[in-house]
Amino acid sequence: MVKDKYLDNIFDGIRHDRNIKLMAYESHPSKITTDILREQLCFFDKLNINLRNVTMMEGKKIVSGHPKNINIELDDNFFNAKTYFDEDNDMRCYYLMRIGNPNSYYPRISYISEITRTQMNISDNLCDNYNREVVPLFLELLFSDGIHYSNRLNDRLYELGLSISYMDVRDLRDEGRTYIYSFLQASNLYRLFNSANSEVKKEILGYLKMVFDGIITVEDFLNVYDINYDNSKVDLNILKRGK
Repeated sequence: MVKDKYLDNIFDGIRHDRNIKLMAYESHPSKITTDILREQLCFFDKLNINLRNVTMMEGKKIVSGHPKNINIELDDNFFNAKTYFDEDNDMRCYYLMRIGNPNSYYPRISYISEITRTQMNISDNLCDNYNREVVPLFLELLFSDGIHYSNRLNDRLYELGLSISYMDVRDLRDEGRTYIYSFLQASNLYRLFNSANSEVKKEILGYLKMVFDGIITVEDFLNVYDINYDNSKVDLNILKRGK
């Protein structure tokens, strides 16, 4: 993928839109704790999604365990959520989540998307690595609606602008491409879900469960609804509406 006229236009639109700015770090009245974060796993239960065990580090040993047991580190000065890998052993080892600013919306949303990332594995339910963020981004938008955080779409559009700028930086190009591919398709799915009737919403969530269960891939899921990168390249006004 190269940066084309569409991405240039979206970038200019984001850059000149004063309403598109990061607000997830703004203060929230209740201080988040690791216990509160883990209680949010009921979000997956409500969607009838079963979380599979993941590979984690326990001391110097590699063990298998439930995502709820991943260590969480909350830091007022750390503003990124990270899932760490045991690269030396070429394995996915989810053994620590660092989630910043416990007085904001960010930890709550990030925890959902980070847990979702532990379930997306190219050998199980993902074919194209550039699609690896589609489901995490889709679910964090749904979760944000549930906690009445209305700016998450704008937060993500701000990140889209950054990702488009990454296309001009060799070391960041791959990261930028992944986000652009994933976000545009996730927002397409999000619009479809929001405009659907209750039966179609139930059907979408049924296919989503099949992705988590490893029965179908993310790409199979998107193909059911004819969602791909090219037909997800809509103008900024449609992206902003999310409906």
